[in-house]
Amino acid sequence: MEASTSPAPERSSSGGGRLVRRILIGYGLLLVASWLVMSRGRPEPPVPPDRASTDVFERAGDGARKGEPGSVRLAYRDRGPRDGPTLLMLHGSPGSSYDFRDIAPLLEDEFRLVAPDLPGFGASSRTVGDYSIRAHAAYALDLLDELGIESAHVLGFSMGGGVGLEIWDAAPDRVASLTLLAAIGVEELELLGDHTLNQGIHGLQLAALRAARWLIPHFGALDRSMLSIEYARNFYDSDQRRLRPILEAFEPPMLIVHGERDFLVPLAAAQEHARIVPQAELTVIPAPRGHFIPWTEPDFVAETVRSFVERVEADAASSRSNAAAERVEAAAADFDPKSIPPFEGPAFLAVLALLALATLVSEDLACIAAGLLVADGRIGLVSASAACFGGIFVGDMMLYTVGRLLGRPALRYPPLKWIVPERAVDHASAWFDRKGIAVIFLSRFTPGLRLPTYVAAGILRTRFLTFAVFFFIAGVLWTPALVAVAAYAGERLAESIGGLGWSQLPWIIGLVVVLLELFRIVPLLFTHRGRRMLRGRWLRLTRWEFWPPFITYVPVVLWCLWLSIKYRGLHRPTAANPAMPAGGFVGESKTEILEGL
Repeated sequence: MEASTSPAPERSSSGGGRLVRRILIGYGLLLVASWLVMSRGRPEPPVPPDRASTDVFERAGDGARKGEPGSVRLAYRDRGPRDGPTLLMLHGSPGSSYDFRDIAPLLEDEFRLVAPDLPGFGASSRTVGDYSIRAHAAYALDLLDELGIESAHVLGFSMGGGVGLEIWDAAPDRVASLTLLAAIGVEELELLGDHTLNQGIHGLQLAALRAARWLIPHFGALDRSMLSIEYARNFYDSDQRRLRPILEAFEPPMLIVHGERDFLVPLAAAQEHARIVPQAELTVIPAPRGHFIPWTEPDFVAETVRSFVERVEADAASSRSNAAAERVEAAAADFDPKSIPPFEGPAFLAVLALLALATLVSEDLACIAAGLLVADGRIGLVSASAACFGGIFVGDMMLYTVGRLLGRPALRYPPLKWIVPERAVDHASAWFDRKGIAVIFLSRFTPGLRLPTYVAAGILRTRFLTFAVFFFIAGVLWTPALVAVAAYAGERLAESIGGLGWSQLPWIIGLVVVLLELFRIVPLLFTHRGRRMLRGRWLRLTRWEFWPPFITYVPVVLWCLWLSIKYRGLHRPTAANPAMPAGGFVGESKTEILEGL
């Protein structure tokens, strides 16, 4: 019976291996074919009949001209009476002048509507050196020059609001007014609220899209999608730190229209813009309308913009110079970090993803970070715990899979050799033999045994479903507890020091260190072996003969320095034992000393 059944697994394994090889070879051939298609270059999109185009200089990140004249094609829509006020309409990212397809028909009878496809989008040139909002502002000014327009009312939707602010900063006399429509602005209320962290998110997004372009056989289809590399570069190339100073100096009339439930740009951003621009008029569209108000509320938006521009044209709208005194005073106040709302939309998803990824580096640190975010009111306890648990569960199942598929030989090579010592796996395997499946549950609560235990479970071919169920239960009990403890400690610290901002960073680091030690010590109290380990650590800590030499010799060195000063000579201590070289102070031979005795 055994002889008849033993070859079956080999045939199955061999057949499975051949199938995997065929799939990989087929995928590789498709990938090479896709690369060959893309090597021909990306053709520029055609200009549709409803748009015109002009050729302008390419612009660098600071807006300066570069390259040859006419090297960048700028497509645009130009509608409405030429003798009416000009409204320059700037789309978001990703997007094009088509973003205003529902608003434009409602305004074109009264205003001249100029809506460019900014480079990288729509029918304009897709490939340029810089896609920042500052460069886009220079392109928009080039278009106004080409059309002979000296001054315009600017409307910026989403990312286009940043372009509008950069236009005013570059050419203040050419902006009659600015309407921020669900627009970006101050960086403190964008994504994670910090330039370095935000750039990291944008960089990861750009890297992911670049990897997809070269690792997925798409034959150029991804280059034509909305979430393109140009879209990612638009965010990555832009420096949003510039926008707060521009807003704080902005002089012409300003209208801010924002959705109450905008999940991409929080309402708090619009409120902060209205605060630091004292002449700004803020209009909030009630829930459930969100970020895409040009499509969901075109009538309301068009009428609001029409009324505002008419008042500006009639000199009935306020500028900074004649804004109300109380609003000017409020605008001069510093930004209050406590006004930052909980994470929403992409920022919320980004934080969850970062917490999950952070568990692959350090589970305890990730849970502490999640707890501090809960304490700061930026994320909920359930969401934070779920993100950490998801990352921990996936990471440890990967360790189990490595042990099951690659086995013990893989532990002899980096990086597993550095992460999971083979001796630790031997210990975990022996523990498995003695304790059985309960080890899977107990290891979650025993510091130092998680990695080797999960790899050992794979090597010993523990049933996948059994391992997953026991680990799931242990993780559900352990992870929320860590996050909740960190959140409670963070709240108490915030009450004591007045917040959890960058100015309290030393206190926060101290709390993290304390929590890390707490998470390592408390689980040890629940086992006899753990309590013995803690007793041993305490004895080593309280008995100086166990201390490292660099600590125990500090008082000796200080005493010798004092004697050298007292007796006016660094060599005086060596006279203590004349029969010993250097007086027995350093470098003596124990054998020679004993022979002398």
